[in-house]
Amino acid sequence: MEQWEKYEPSSFWLCTIGLWFTIKSFSFGALSPVSEFPCQSQAVVVQLRAGSSSDKVGMDSDLHRRLERHFPDWEDRMAYEEKQAKCYKSALIKKKEIIRLRMIDDSSLYSEKELDSINYFKGKGSYAKYQDPSAAPNIFDTRQSFLLKMHDTNAREKFLKSFRRRNN
Repeated sequence: MEQWEKYEPSSFWLCTIGLWFTIKSFSFGALSPVSEFPCQSQAVVVQLRAGSSSDKVGMDSDLHRRLERHFPDWEDRMAYEEKQAKCYKSALIKKKEIIRLRMIDDSSLYSEKELDSINYFKGKGSYAKYQDPSAAPNIFDTRQSFLLKMHDTNAREKFLKSFRRRNN
């Protein structure tokens, strides 16, 4: 380390400062998932725990927990959600930085992919019609909107039949 500092001081201090900022961002929670972009799955879990929405739509919270643990899913939808999650995390980090710098939050500060991922997890924009409970399960469903659709027995049976055909 001492030799690195002695012979390459600019790269040494650049790495040191970068490491310091990384540690500070973790300690201040800049990378925590809590933000003004609540994930749809967080909202569903809160609603299920409160019992308010499960009573209104006739949703069984025990069934929902079993579905979360054991219900099959297709790889394409999971891959799409993982891809969106990466962009969403990037948007959350930007949001924290914008707040920290006391800047005005504007959609022009986010990339097109980040805005798309925000809409995906909030169920807004073009995703609103795909994630609607009356729509058939599709690749644009988040895990939670997909599971909410599976509370309907007919939709669940149709999906399981098509899932079995794809896997056979």
